[in-house]
Amino acid sequence: MKTKLVRLSLALAVLAFGTVMLAHADSNLVTNGSFETGDFTGWTVSGDTGFIGVCSNDCPDGQLPEDGNFTAFFGPVGDTATISQMIPTTPGQDYTLSFYLAAPDNGTPNFFSVTFGSTIFSLSNFGASFGWQQFLITTQATSSQTPLTFTFRNDPSYWFLDNVTVTQGTQTVPEPSTLMMFGSGLLGIAGIARRKFRR
Repeated sequence: MKTKLVRLSLALAVLAFGTVMLAHADSNLVTNGSFETGDFTGWTVSGDTGFIGVCSNDCPDGQLPEDGNFTAFFGPVGDTATISQMIPTTPGQDYTLSFYLAAPDNGTPNFFSVTFGSTIFSLSNFGASFGWQQFLITTQATSSQTPLTFTFRNDPSYWFLDNVTVTQGTQTVPEPSTLMMFGSGLLGIAGIARRKFRR
């Protein structure tokens, strides 16, 4: 009898854990946020589409995905590329955007911007290289559809984007080290621009 109770308890625990994991997976409102389709399915792509794409084990600069098997890369020269999608939201509710960004061999000129609803964050001629860093942006929805837009330019190298999620509510995590360095005023334009070759 005791053994049966233990087995039942374990089965219920596994079921509960699976339900929690399923609920967490369904809470992401972004379509194809980790680019696991191997392309930009779910996203609207516009602007300069040269030197952008989705890669796996063949990424520029040897970069590996942050999440899953794929990541997106962006390196338009002299102009910008944009990916965007509309996120279903409830007016008056707070939503948190989380994404991972990397620039492993950064150089200037470059530009990165993300707009989520009324909130905008950008980096212009950010000269330091960095690996995967998580960024969080919270906005309050004003309509049933909230625009999410990423814009990139990187003449000598590439930006990488992965694991993009939008969830209802607010989240707090330690500030990314790259933002701390950026805010300190100690970063100048650094790095030597490399000539970009077509893959």
